[in-house]
Amino acid sequence: MAEPRVFKSTDDRIVLIETEAFLALSELSDSSVDLILTDPPWNTRKKQVLGAYAYGDHFMDFRAFLLPVLQHARRVLRPAGVCIVHMGIQEAHNVRTWLDSVFGVEHFLAELIAHHEAGRGAGSCWAQKHSHILIYSKGDNFTFNEDKVPMTERKAPVREYIGQKRVNSVLPATMSTSDGQRVGYPSQKPLTLYQALIEVHTRPGAIVCDPFCGSGTTGDAAWRCGRAAILSDSNSQAVDLTARRLGLHLVDD
Repeated sequence: MAEPRVFKSTDDRIVLIETEAFLALSELSDSSVDLILTDPPWNTRKKQVLGAYAYGDHFMDFRAFLLPVLQHARRVLRPAGVCIVHMGIQEAHNVRTWLDSVFGVEHFLAELIAHHEAGRGAGSCWAQKHSHILIYSKGDNFTFNEDKVPMTERKAPVREYIGQKRVNSVLPATMSTSDGQRVGYPSQKPLTLYQALIEVHTRPGAIVCDPFCGSGTTGDAAWRCGRAAILSDSNSQAVDLTARRLGLHLVDD
């Protein structure tokens, strides 16, 4: 079996491996990562296609696919580490129970809603314009930088409570089809959303890991925030795109 392709940034701060998420995490040492921030397949039971890029998103046993990844995610986190899993509506309820079993219900920190406004409105039923961001800590002490929580305008200012405030559990996640940050990959997520999650739950110099890196948004956000990143994906198209997006070079044997 051929060795997986490995890419790095010139300063070695970003590492990208073409391999399965489970295998990528299994190679990491215990307590070596500060943040797991990942957007796994959502099991939409469809093939995700956008332009020249595509990947299958249908699993006969989604639990058997994802649960071992979550177990390794907990192992590689440092004691103050945090795990963030971004999921669609199809499996979010199941993934939360699996995260409960791996991290413990007492370490559930928050469920954020990423609100997407683009696309068609309601047709034959309610338009689904949100996804779920599930956040767990490894231990009782975890990193949370309140001053990095994004600001938003108050919708109902009262007396002295005017101007901006910290966002609550609903975060904007809209990307129009003409958004300049789009790289043409299905299910790409907004850079600002992932930058906020990284800045809130890590400190400068931390190591962020995304075993399902897709279009590379987590790596891009980590680099912009002054963090290191370990990325992986089994889709060669995703790996090639992420390497180009982040300016990574192929590591020779």
